[in-house]
Amino acid sequence: MKKRNTYRFDISVPPASPALKAKNPTLYCQALARDLLARTKSTNGRAECSDLVETLHKILEDKPWKKFPLDEKERARSFSGFVELIADYKLEELLYRIGLYLSDEAEKLKAKIAGVDKRLISPGAPAGNQNAANDKTITYSVSNCFAGRATQTGNNQAYLLRRLARDFPNILKQYENGEFRSVRAAAIAAGIIKVPTPFEAACKAVAKLNETEKAELKKLL
Repeated sequence: MKKRNTYRFDISVPPASPALKAKNPTLYCQALARDLLARTKSTNGRAECSDLVETLHKILEDKPWKKFPLDEKERARSFSGFVELIADYKLEELLYRIGLYLSDEAEKLKAKIAGVDKRLISPGAPAGNQNAANDKTITYSVSNCFAGRATQTGNNQAYLLRRLARDFPNILKQYENGEFRSVRAAAIAAGIIKVPTPFEAACKAVAKLNETEKAELKKLL
């Protein structure tokens, strides 16, 4: 994901623990914001995404945007606004990454988001890949960002993205950086999709010819 400017924090802020929440709710909100910023710096694996999901659940439950930043004029008015203020990523970018690695956990997160923030997330993929952003079949919103999970095999794009995330993260990263024109091209490079050689394609085609067509083909050869 493409990084832009980030909110600055005092490094002395303690961890966002239940004890801090009880003792100093305002400081706890700042600690949650600091954790969010830290955990959006890397989302290239299941462990990193799991940490991010945990933090997002806490934010949904505790609504830190109501108390942080301290200057009320700087505060966001919603969950999505808070996430984008602190992490400086569009919410759909984070949901996109989480959905690739942790689809089940993403479903739970989606349900919570729908109850707190009604904003729909715009269709598209991370900004680094304009080819992916132009692919109308990859859409993510609060209501449908993880739709299509019933298709677990074949060349469905959601399936291919999950396979790339699970088995070929380096190729997925190349795809997101725009090095492949499509998900299919990335999947071919990874070996997920097998493209027949000309010989294999010819053998398959010959098998479908009738006797007259085979005789004509022999003349050509």
